[in-house]
Amino acid sequence: MLQCISTGENAYLTSLHGWAYYKVRASGTMTSSNIKSTCEAAGLIMPCTQAPTCPPTSSICVNTGLGGCGAPMRDISDALCDYTYTHDARDCPEMEGIFTHYSHYSFQGESVGVQPITNPGSYLDGADYSDQFALCADAGLRNNNPCPPNWDYDDFGHYFICNGYGRADPDPYRCESFSCPFGWSCQDVGQLSFMCGAHV
Repeated sequence: MLQCISTGENAYLTSLHGWAYYKVRASGTMTSSNIKSTCEAAGLIMPCTQAPTCPPTSSICVNTGLGGCGAPMRDISDALCDYTYTHDARDCPEMEGIFTHYSHYSFQGESVGVQPITNPGSYLDGADYSDQFALCADAGLRNNNPCPPNWDYDDFGHYFICNGYGRADPDPYRCESFSCPFGWSCQDVGQLSFMCGAHV
């Protein structure tokens, strides 16, 4: 489970498929092994940033359901920058300085990163950069229902809904009596349901 993620420059990015994604400040060269160590030191895992069938994916990373080939971290950047067409992590300012595992012959550090603000339009070899951010993930939402006890949990990736309908005597949970994870906002959806999300 997540450790010491709320301090310094470490930050929550988004949630997809029940996984929460973070950027965690690394120390040293941004190689795949250093990214993995950085994630593990924070109590997180290093996600595979493409589908398992993509050639640059290996067993060193964990499949978290991110898809696509040839555009690493695209699902994350789509969520952060609200892209729906051809943009990728190289175009999303919120991805500045984030590096991830990428096992490809053209990247000596077996990692790739982006700097859309300072070095736009390029995928960067982690072996050439130091002290950037590691892309890490946590299965907290996937493995634990964040809703009140005996409430249904519906995960929609960027937000989730807690639903107390159908219970014989549901407790009167509403936003004022519930704290959303990740600093997300809460919005009452009905008398017996509410949602948590980054942009609700």
